[in-house]
Amino acid sequence: MTPDSMLRCALLAVLAAADGMTVSRARLQELFWGLADQRRAAGSLRSAVFQLRRDFQTIGEEVIVSSKNYISLAEGSWTVDRTGDAETFLEGMDLSLGGAESFEEWLREQRSGPHAKGLSSKTDAQNQRSKRPVVDRLHQTSLGVLPVEFRTNDSRGEIYSAAALEALLGHLASMAPMSIFDLRGLTVKVGDLDLPESSARTLVLKPIVAKQNRELVLRLELKAPRSGRVVAAFPPVVMQEETTAMSLLSIAEKILDEFLFLSNADCDANLLPWAVLSSLFSLDSAAVTATEHEVDRLLAHSDSPALESAKVFVQIFKEHEGFDPASTYEASDLVRILSKVPLNYSLRPLCESLIGYAAHMLCSDNNLSTNILERARKHAPNLAINLDHLAVLHLSQGNLSAARDAHSRCVDLSANSSWRYSYDITGSMIALAGGDYRQSLRLSNASLVKKPRFVGALRYAMIGFAMTNSADNARLMKRSILKLRPDFDLDAWVEGLLKRSDPVFANNVSITLQRHSLI
Repeated sequence: MTPDSMLRCALLAVLAAADGMTVSRARLQELFWGLADQRRAAGSLRSAVFQLRRDFQTIGEEVIVSSKNYISLAEGSWTVDRTGDAETFLEGMDLSLGGAESFEEWLREQRSGPHAKGLSSKTDAQNQRSKRPVVDRLHQTSLGVLPVEFRTNDSRGEIYSAAALEALLGHLASMAPMSIFDLRGLTVKVGDLDLPESSARTLVLKPIVAKQNRELVLRLELKAPRSGRVVAAFPPVVMQEETTAMSLLSIAEKILDEFLFLSNADCDANLLPWAVLSSLFSLDSAAVTATEHEVDRLLAHSDSPALESAKVFVQIFKEHEGFDPASTYEASDLVRILSKVPLNYSLRPLCESLIGYAAHMLCSDNNLSTNILERARKHAPNLAINLDHLAVLHLSQGNLSAARDAHSRCVDLSANSSWRYSYDITGSMIALAGGDYRQSLRLSNASLVKKPRFVGALRYAMIGFAMTNSADNARLMKRSILKLRPDFDLDAWVEGLLKRSDPVFANNVSITLQRHSLI
């Protein structure tokens, strides 16, 4: 049994020749798609692995195993024959694939080695059935993805659900590093999972494809790994080719919130960046202070680039929500912190977004901010918080069109996000700059409905009312701000806003606020 594609034959050979028959996704992307950008290379690899699984589907076993970071040949399912002639290893292999120079170099090394690392396609199905899939050997936050249950014969279900789950796992990977175990190809039930004694940080996700009101939907249930108890069930996602990824961000956020709830005080350090962001967006000053203290405690014992980035981001909230005095950072400090984040770290785009936004909000260095935020978008185009940061940056530079585009994409992705109230304020700012004061007030009010104590929403509602010459309402917003934050320096905030904003917009706002004696 041989794949009918040279690329898939080569991929199979690389896996078979590797120690433990396991290779990282990053290494495979480098070998076969070295010249492609990261997103395209990752997509090409996913497609190749999907087709490779199909090549061996008649065996009735899941012989290719994939997780977030690695691709493996299932242990016990393959026999590797290393007795052949090294010089003829993969003889005739010719990949007409740009960017595969690293594979050609790998092949030369194999042929010059002491043993031919060939592969037999013989499987040991009985041995594989006797093994129980291992979900968590690392004692860290782990998510197992169970086989999809199909409750409809609609042929699109398999393709759409695969794309939806890839999008969901992509969102999770961009927000918190965790072990993700793809069990979709296995015939496995929750009770069959081989878990360590300490499995409180492990959950499993059950995907169900069904029809609802003539639409194809994906239902997702988060379960406890041993008992199968449903921990959380999410609203059904209507699966369409172009909109599925946009429907899954809020589910990814809720999954991470469930992990935080389960871990309680014993939080996995990998989840702390997410915990920091959750506490900030809660607008609970006590939670923000407690979280920052925990970050400081951990940083005293380790040098975590993600936690350093999160600590910088805390200062933005402290300064602009008036919680406590914020620490100061120079642009060189931000560059130093970001330089410590490994390029292959899964949270690199998130760190870039937090640091890039700080360059704008804390240092007023828009050139540095642009450079870093655009890199984050290249690495993680569906990271909603980064799209929001880009929208604010473009607005400050007077590029309304780019600001609207970034914000529109952010809104599409974050329809049910718990952070949507903050993104609404960005929309309010954009509408304000474009002269649509009614839309600006509508979005400010929408944000206040979600978060009545959100000083940011009150500020932009104040500006919106002032710009529409509704001075009494504008003063009411100012009184509400000072009631929530008696020591808040509104004049200093306006000065900072004007410093970061497009000069024409800034001048218009300044004149209006002064005319109504608001500053």
